[in-house]
Amino acid sequence: MELFTTTQRLCLVGIGGVSMSALGEMLKLRGYTVFGCDRVESARTRKLAAMGIPVKIAPNAPDNIDSADVVIRTAAARDDAPEVIEARRRGIPVVARAQAWAFLMADYQDVIGLSGSHGKSTTTGMCAQIALTAGMDPTISIGADLPAIGGNLRVGESRRVFIAEADEYWDSFLWFRPTVALINNIEMDHPDYFKSLDQLIGSFAKYAGHTSGMVVVNAESPNAMKAVEGCTGKLCTFGLKVPAYVTARDITYDHNYGRFTLVANGEALGRVSLNVAGEHNVYNALASAAASLAYGVTPEQVIAGLNAFTGVARRFEKRGMINGAVLVDDFGHHPTEIQATMNVAKAMGFDRVITVFQPYTYSRTTQFFDDFVNVLKQADVAVLTEILGAREINPGSDTSLTLVNAVNTAGGHSVFTPTFDDAEQWIRDNARPGDLIVTTGCGNLNLLCDRLV
Repeated sequence: MELFTTTQRLCLVGIGGVSMSALGEMLKLRGYTVFGCDRVESARTRKLAAMGIPVKIAPNAPDNIDSADVVIRTAAARDDAPEVIEARRRGIPVVARAQAWAFLMADYQDVIGLSGSHGKSTTTGMCAQIALTAGMDPTISIGADLPAIGGNLRVGESRRVFIAEADEYWDSFLWFRPTVALINNIEMDHPDYFKSLDQLIGSFAKYAGHTSGMVVVNAESPNAMKAVEGCTGKLCTFGLKVPAYVTARDITYDHNYGRFTLVANGEALGRVSLNVAGEHNVYNALASAAASLAYGVTPEQVIAGLNAFTGVARRFEKRGMINGAVLVDDFGHHPTEIQATMNVAKAMGFDRVITVFQPYTYSRTTQFFDDFVNVLKQADVAVLTEILGAREINPGSDTSLTLVNAVNTAGGHSVFTPTFDDAEQWIRDNARPGDLIVTTGCGNLNLLCDRLV
């Protein structure tokens, strides 16, 4: 805390990331001199530059930190990053982005931290929409673009409530001290950091222990329930298929969009009509309702907010048409997430569902190889680009072609298009009316979608 009260010049390493770019914006609004660096130019770095935040676009280099008082690094900038090495050589403090977020959150009466292996951005977006509809003037930090706020950050004038997506990767969320903490679900992920499921559950258990108010937890996620076993604070459960404090009755689906009666503590609160498809979004709505009720939003405001929510970017987002086929973009990169997307797609009645997938990181591809095969073989055609290593070096063992061959051996239909050029050409040659094309992945596959649009 003292670092941010006694310094002015802050350098953000990896400033082009979703969370880092939002952090840079908010720090500048708080009066700091902010600059940063990233490896590639993007829409986010261009937006920062337009705001007066200088961004160096260059490979990792010691001089990127310039004359910083403090260096704030993204999780991908490890101890061997040149900027980190140089900062420590000069005696410049190096802090994680989550530490900076924690400093900013400390000014707010209520901090709503939305965590979980899946659904973080959607539940954050739902909670944000509820608070906006309720007129609470919230500050919002979300790991995706939210149409309701025109981006991934909103800074309210009030210090009443801060709604934040809380990421478990590298134990980032353990810096937060939320008054309401949501654990949407827990499933093994990020094998480059978490070496076992027990380690991951333990991290969420610590997160729950840092909460000063209410912990909201999915009663149907055994791992999430295990994480809160030792929690001494207040608990609020949500779920559909087991007894829970917040649940839904009289569920119907209109073209796969959930309609249900929201129930809390056995009392019917009103009717919800979602504008996002799939059963998984009914769960997200229950989670968001529980978290919002926990800090004083009225049932009427919760229902109005859920009914007004139209989704976040790259979460089964319709982007356009190509050759008469419908083009949808999705962020799913874990087998469970892709399965949820597949369930929605298959229920829509298209002639063919074509899934274009970019695997993200070698460790995740290896860890969940069989699970990826099982879900990808359900597509009428699975089109795979090469693995995006991101923060990892290719160990030389697995490639997307290995995954393609396994899908085909398992009875699916998969093709290998190593580059975006190859994938674009395949889609332009093969897409036809009656197809639903879903590009899915958490890397830069959205750039392919942009080309097609």
